[in-house]
This record gives sequence, structure tokens and C-alpha cells, in this order.
Amino acid sequence: MVAAYGDGVEALEIFQREPDRFDLRISNQTMPVITGTRLLESMRRVRADLPVVVGIGYRDMLDQDNANQAAYSSVRRKPFTLVELSHTIVGALSARN
Repeated sequence: MVAAYGDGVEALEIFQREPDRFDLRISNQTMPVITGTRLLESMRRVRADLPVVVGIGYRDMLDQDNANQAAYSSVRRKPFTLVELSHTIVGALSARN
């Protein structure tokens, strides 16, 4: 099942209520209200094992060192194809086992 939310705050609220419902999180770094990194930090407090993939744009201030420090499973620079995203998802899910 795929769930989509209007912003990171809504996603976090639902995740905090049902953290085991999710196998993976995919989001942008730049979002309204909360950044992808802040969302990650909040989710990790609830469930540290959740794989997280983040999409970053040209202007996002997230380099690979910051991404590694934040413990993202994968960082994809936009634009990316659905094939690239599907490989990223498979890799993130496989790495957790």
C-alpha cells in the first residue's frame, strides 16, 4: 500500500500513531512546514529501522555528508526516472534485512 500526505507534519502525525504500518518513507528534502531532514529525525525517534529515501533538487542544501549524517537510506537528485526510483526502493528495503 502507498500512502500520500499533503505535508510532512501530516505524515509525521500519522506515522507516530501507526509506525509499524510503514515499510519505507520517500519524501522531498524541501517541503512546506518541515524539511525532509527534520521529518527523518522525528521518525527515527519512533522507529530507527525505517528506510528513508529523500529526493533533492538543485537548490537543496543537502550534500552526501549531511545525508549520511542524517542516516538517509538513499538520496536521489531530481529529476530521476521511475526505474531509478524503483531500484532505489529495492536497495533501501534490501539493506535493512
